[in-house]
Amino acid sequence: MGTDLQLPPLKKGDGGGFAVEKSKSLPTSLCQREECPRTMKRIGFFGVTLFATLSLQIVIHRVVGGWVGPHLMLLVVLAVGWRHGPLTGELMGFVGGLLADAGSLAPFGLQTTLLTVAGYGAGRGRGRLDEGNLIAQLALAVIASVGYLLGTILLTQLFRGGTVWRWGIGAWCQPLWDGVVAPVIFRGMWVWEGWWRVRRVAGYE
Repeated sequence: MGTDLQLPPLKKGDGGGFAVEKSKSLPTSLCQREECPRTMKRIGFFGVTLFATLSLQIVIHRVVGGWVGPHLMLLVVLAVGWRHGPLTGELMGFVGGLLADAGSLAPFGLQTTLLTVAGYGAGRGRGRLDEGNLIAQLALAVIASVGYLLGTILLTQLFRGGTVWRWGIGAWCQPLWDGVVAPVIFRGMWVWEGWWRVRRVAGYE
């Protein structure tokens, strides 16, 4: 009555009816320009984190020796997996394990296997466990550390043909060390991640 309604353009559908024509999407090149810097930043963040963690772990072993002290690579992999999901966690564990195996006297592939499993397991807890809960942090670190220790014993026996591996008191104190240091490492990792402005990727819970 006096005013004409402006309807969107119609086009004939496959079934004979009419459908509203959808608006065109953004050019692919624009999406690529926005996504590429984010991907490069994530790669840089994880790369620098791995090398810094490995270097600090080597320094700790040089100073205090052997198994005494926290397993920093394990804790960092747990933090990354818990924060970013199983896919990123297992990838972080795999690459970190390769770097650790390259400079270790243990059977090659041992740390790669265990850290990959640890990263995946921590990633499964994303969205299910409260990252800021101190008890959850302690429990995750201690359980993962005990599993890592038992896995190391088992795989060492398999790789070395049943050779008995002698463990010192420092090895059995490893879960305690990791549990005590875990909240500091987790908090430090998330602050470090915030400084890099690395976004968490959805879809890998």
